Amino acid sequence: MEIAYGEAVDSVKKRILNFLNKKEIRRFYHRLEKTDKGWGRIYLHFRWEEPYKG
Repeated sequence: MEIAYGEAVDSVKKRILNFLNKKEIRRFYHRLEKTDKGWGRIYLHFRWEEPYKG
């Protein structure tokens, strides 16, 4: 996922990261990477197995 850069990029990136860090969303991926330079790139590594086995 790449967030386009511009005036509101910091607030949009914060909202997206807060959403992705919710417990019910985190179970769908196992790793989140952000670019160091702050260009708005977020890499999600999804799980390929069933996240809930209850």
